[in-house]
This record gives sequence, structure tokens and C-alpha cells, in this order.
Amino acid sequence: PKGYLQKPLQPSFHVGSPNNSGASSGEVWKSHSNAIYSNVGSHYDNSTGRFTAPVAGQYFFFHWGMTSVSSNSTTDVYSRKNGSRDQIGTSYDGNGGGTNGYHQFGCQYVRTLSAGDYVDVYTGSGSIYYTTDGRHGGWGGWLIG
Repeated sequence: PKGYLQKPLQPSFHVGSPNNSGASSGEVWKSHSNAIYSNVGSHYDNSTGRFTAPVAGQYFFFHWGMTSVSSNSTTDVYSRKNGSRDQIGTSYDGNGGGTNGYHQFGCQYVRTLSAGDYVDVYTGSGSIYYTTDGRHGGWGGWLIG
């Protein structure tokens, strides 16, 4: 009323790479508790690996990491909305290489969510390099409008 612009805390979070859970095929990413860097509004739940939208809107998300690859291996990491895969937020490393090594991947994407929708990151195939400090990858997001 006095001309002050007030901006409420916008939901956002940033967590480190998977801590074992989520590092292998068929698993949702869950971070180590010491690698939850921010969780404004507490809408990220590490027990499920999900971010749940508190309000409807456009949300920006990212995920990135390193694969531990060997000859003829592929890694498919993707974002899911309400447990279903679509083509938004997919990272794929089919390089395989001829020797063991690490490959980096990353993805940024915008999702339209309704209040109560949830998003998680899922390892469909391959394996993700992980450590307990989460510094070799991670994911996060925030409300943009």
C-alpha cells in the first residue's frame, strides 16, 4: 500500500548427484543429506527424490552429472512428471567409448506444472558416477512464473 514491492519466497531447490540411490538403471535420483544445497519452501523431498509444485506455473529445471562408462554402454537420464516420461529433460550418452572413463551430460528444461504435480530425475539405463558429497552432478529448479 505504500509503494513497496514485496516478493514472496519462490520455491526452489538444488541438490547434489545421486548417493547410490539413483545411480543405477531403474532408479529415481536421491541425494545424500549433506548435498542438499538449498530447498526454499521445502518442496523437494529427498526420501522420494521428488519436487512437488506448491503453485501452478512455469518451472525451470536442470540436471547434470557424469556417467561411468565402459565399452558399448549407454546412459539414459531423464526427467519425469508425475512418474511419466516424456521428451522434456532427456540426457543420453550413447558414446560407450572403447575404454573405461567418465562422460559428462546435462540438460535444462521448462515444465508447466499444476499445484501438486511432481518432478523427479530417473536413470533409465547405465550408471551415474556418485560420491557422498554430491559434487559430480545434481539437479534443481525454481518457479519462473
